[in-house]
Amino acid sequence: MDSKPALRAARWCVAWAALAWWGVCGASPPGECQPAWQLAGAAEVASADESATVPKAWSDALTQVAECLAAQPEACVEIEGQTDDTPFPPHVVAAMGGPQAAQLLRAHGRAVSVAAHLRQLGVAPGQLREAPPNTKAEARGVALRLIEACADRAPSEVTSVLSQTFNIEYEAVRAQRASDSLWWADAGLAFDWLVSEPGSLLDGQLRVGIGWLTHKVYARVFGGVLVGDSENHRVAGEYGGAVGYRPLQWLDVGAFGSHRVASRAVSDGWFEQAWTVGLESAQRLWQPQAGTGLWITESVAPLGQRWRRAEVVDDHVEAFPTRTWGLLRFSLTLSVRQRF
Repeated sequence: MDSKPALRAARWCVAWAALAWWGVCGASPPGECQPAWQLAGAAEVASADESATVPKAWSDALTQVAECLAAQPEACVEIEGQTDDTPFPPHVVAAMGGPQAAQLLRAHGRAVSVAAHLRQLGVAPGQLREAPPNTKAEARGVALRLIEACADRAPSEVTSVLSQTFNIEYEAVRAQRASDSLWWADAGLAFDWLVSEPGSLLDGQLRVGIGWLTHKVYARVFGGVLVGDSENHRVAGEYGGAVGYRPLQWLDVGAFGSHRVASRAVSDGWFEQAWTVGLESAQRLWQPQAGTGLWITESVAPLGQRWRRAEVVDDHVEAFPTRTWGLLRFSLTLSVRQRF
């Protein structure tokens, strides 16, 4: 009798028995989950200010998380939102008070979006926690960590609170984007050097103004008063305006024009007038809080004209036909801007 068929049958039986044993003893117990998930690629979206949304590529992983939490009702998941180095549009940075605040909001928004998605998959609010954000530029997503037997721990934030807080902040960003404009008021001290034929003049003036920014284009108007030691410029007033472009949050470049009237006293009428047209550049030196900043503005006006119709001679006002000269002007202004 040939023993080969019996040997083959025995081998098959052993193989099937081994497979059956692995299926029962070697498989993961029901409800056992991996300890952590890293959801990457959040920065690879069309718009930087929509990078807090949940990409479709995360759906399978989040479904696994929801299934694990459903199988382990005593467990919870800690959600860590992560920032990245993708820049925000200027209007978002301005609305949030700076690039760091905008990045923290991005991380917070990613955590909230993931938490809201898990809630839609049936995860209980008490099983969700938010960890402090990860500000490393290479993160670019959300990290989730499974915490066993955390039902008795007080949650730092539950989903409903997180969603409410983030929605208020994010809607403010979207509203800012819809209008894409802001107003500011400023006040400061300006130092002027006027160079012309009858003699140079150096003075300082108190200046106030108001400005408007929309789509990186700004416009502003200003006015100033000064009290000098020159008889012909004992009192003076000036007004003007400027338009320009804001390529960076801390930098304005543009063109300006101004008109000045000076006299010995208001009751004497004007002795001298001047107009100037030139270029300006303003830089933010310091921002102590959102919406408030210390700015310095430098300007040069190669186009200008100065004309005089009277002057003080031996303490008497002497009038004469109007005299006209060309004018070159340099200015330096230190001011505080307040956004509103």
